[in-house]
Amino acid sequence: MVYNHVVGIGVDDVDQLCLECGRRCCNRRSLGNHVNRSHKELGGLLGYLLKHVLVGVVPKCLCGCGKEVHWHKVCYRFNDYLTGHNPSSLAGYLVRTLQVAHKALKPGCRCVLNVSSDLVDLVEASAVQVGFVRRADLDDALPVGRDHFAKKKGVGSDIRVESIIVFEKPIQGGAQ
Repeated sequence: MVYNHVVGIGVDDVDQLCLECGRRCCNRRSLGNHVNRSHKELGGLLGYLLKHVLVGVVPKCLCGCGKEVHWHKVCYRFNDYLTGHNPSSLAGYLVRTLQVAHKALKPGCRCVLNVSSDLVDLVEASAVQVGFVRRADLDDALPVGRDHFAKKKGVGSDIRVESIIVFEKPIQGGAQ
């Protein structure tokens, strides 16, 4: 019964049963309006879902990072991914961006990227797909603080290392 209700929340034209008071609502928007007006103590449909459907647990990002996803107010549901964590959209974005860079660069020129260490493989695959050649011999690491004022604030413990990876546009007729 609860599983059908979870599925029903995402379907606009399906009757919804309020699990707080038993009232029938004609669709999810109607249920959201009912919960907002009649069950203010729940804090809206988000609070209602957390209480009755999700047992107080906010869903985690499907990328596996373990962070909680955001509530989508318009669609009355939690997002599947945090912004930028969706692998297909990130990969597509990278390919499109690297295609522009590849087209703009002259053969033999290099593209130097500062990349979070957990994205190196994805960036490399996207760059190779576009036609770049990885120059691992030129790679480096960059210590990065929380923000550019971190050093001025005396915050040294928040420094992490991000990868600097180098790609080269091959000269016509072969890779370097």
